[in-house]
Amino acid sequence: MTSSPEILTEKLALLETILAYQEGQLDPIAAHPRIRILVDHLAKLDPLRTDQERADLLTANWKLLYSNRDSFSPLDRLPGVKQRQVWQRIDVSQGLVLNLIELEVPGLLRILAAIKARFEVMSPKRLKVIFERAFITFPGLLSGKNAVDWLAQFSQEKNTPPAVSFSTQGQSGWLEIVYLDETLRIGLGNQGNLFVLKRADG
Repeated sequence: MTSSPEILTEKLALLETILAYQEGQLDPIAAHPRIRILVDHLAKLDPLRTDQERADLLTANWKLLYSNRDSFSPLDRLPGVKQRQVWQRIDVSQGLVLNLIELEVPGLLRILAAIKARFEVMSPKRLKVIFERAFITFPGLLSGKNAVDWLAQFSQEKNTPPAVSFSTQGQSGWLEIVYLDETLRIGLGNQGNLFVLKRADG
């Protein structure tokens, strides 16, 4: 589906603002409200789609570009631990959501934290997310060399990759998809968290 010139203009403005923020050209105090305004503009332009069209677009691997949330794993709150990248896999046919967080710890050691959840459709744009299990491992223990490979491994029902795991059952929330197209997804969480992600397949 070809996006309208208005959508393309708003998307470009949003992505340029996020890039400026990431590169330190925009102070967070100025960047966060500006990004939220641009997100609201895009949300109003979100194309009308059938349930199947939205499901087809949602089912993908996604890379986080921006969030007003600082922490995605308890590990990144430890002294010296830095969050590098966050990815997400959604599979509508399985009702699966998988978050994958790459962390860097002192000594240039990389750790992967994965959080596996199921979701239920509450409305055309809102999903109830039920967390099931969390995993902690090292990239060197996994087959494959990139996030797409790692997401596929943790998404399996059987043959879970080597990792320390623990239950997260009893934790839940919801995610509202406020904008969705072939390359970009914007969501709002139940705690006011804002997420901007780009498609990361391949």
